[in-house]
Amino acid sequence: MEITPEILVVDDQKFTHVLLNKALKELGVHVVSAFSGQEAIDILDDHDLSVVLMDLRMPGMDGIETARHIRNAKRTADLPIIFITAAQGDEEHAMRAYELGAVDFLYKPVSAPVLKSKVAVFVELFRKRKALQQRSEQYRDVLEAISEGLVTVDMDWNIVEANDSACLMLGYGYDQLCSMKLPDVMFLEHGDLLQEINELIEQNVTFRVEAKAKRRNDAVIWVELRGSIFMYGGAPHILAVTQDITLRKENELELQQHRDRLDSLVEQRTEQLRSAIEQLRQENDVRQNVEAVLEEQLDFRQGLMNALPDPMYFKDNKGFYRACNDAFASIFGLSAEDIIGKTAQDIHPSDVAAMLQQKDSELLQSGLAQRFCLHVYTTDGGRRHVQLHRALFRDKDGLPAGIVSVVIDADEALQQPKPCVR
Repeated sequence: MEITPEILVVDDQKFTHVLLNKALKELGVHVVSAFSGQEAIDILDDHDLSVVLMDLRMPGMDGIETARHIRNAKRTADLPIIFITAAQGDEEHAMRAYELGAVDFLYKPVSAPVLKSKVAVFVELFRKRKALQQRSEQYRDVLEAISEGLVTVDMDWNIVEANDSACLMLGYGYDQLCSMKLPDVMFLEHGDLLQEINELIEQNVTFRVEAKAKRRNDAVIWVELRGSIFMYGGAPHILAVTQDITLRKENELELQQHRDRLDSLVEQRTEQLRSAIEQLRQENDVRQNVEAVLEEQLDFRQGLMNALPDPMYFKDNKGFYRACNDAFASIFGLSAEDIIGKTAQDIHPSDVAAMLQQKDSELLQSGLAQRFCLHVYTTDGGRRHVQLHRALFRDKDGLPAGIVSVVIDADEALQQPKPCVR
């Protein structure tokens, strides 16, 4: 479905509306006009806006006051606002505007090329966000039913879709992985992988095979593929859940080689870290909007995380919880909303919080995945012995953006090969 972004123009001069409408026509947008601050506020709930062009000085409610109302409304708190003014050098008003989250200033008479270049960034960001929402809704039911990597393959074995977990497991970016064929990254040690999948589908419609995968860094890992045929875009495709089973295969080999020590060995439980990070691509001059777009994607991730049985959470690089599932919140007798926006100091005793802060700092500096144990205190006064599997995730520039963690009840898990840190 074609997405037509809406732009709100707020100015008491009709001539300004005419000029801006003419300049913005080439962007394929719908311009919504308001001739006063109050009129702009009254129509906000009726439109899904991509950006606001606001006259700074208007009779009655001026642009500053109107922007304050926009920021105070939860639905529009992160809506980009570009101020338009005829008064250059008004540092006091400019400072107030920037304090309210203004993303830019334009001075009258407005240059059409400058206007289009600035607005086009937000329009494109809006289109990408809406397109992502549409695609997310299409796959929501499928994604909520799985907990590992997901790849979609057409009948010519081209990879046409992949989730973040699959990209992370194989070491490829989304665009690169979706330009490859399945045999480019996965193969059987003995036999033809594609032939085996075809034969299993013909017999059972579904398939389950163990294969080897070649990661981008040339490392070879064991993966398990579980999938079936489904309709995508009006054509049959193969939907395959992928899980890294390298450690499991290594353990099986070790058990075979050391059968006389079988009674003293235990299986090592592994869990594929899940990541639902959508990498945001936007220009450097609109970095202030990255967090707003990420928050919208967290709504999607929240549904996915709540479908998972193990507790998990996301932290940003400042230590604030940005998302968690109900299983994690229930450990502390809280809801996910009670935890999001808090730090470890807010929900843990001081000694546990200090340890987590130290571990966060080590992970953000080294970038190496962590696994350690600790005791957490529950609402009934008891303690739970848990194990944390943690990894770093990065922003579009490759900088550390935060930490994703899966929490496993260590009292129920099998013995780990390394001692736990307390």
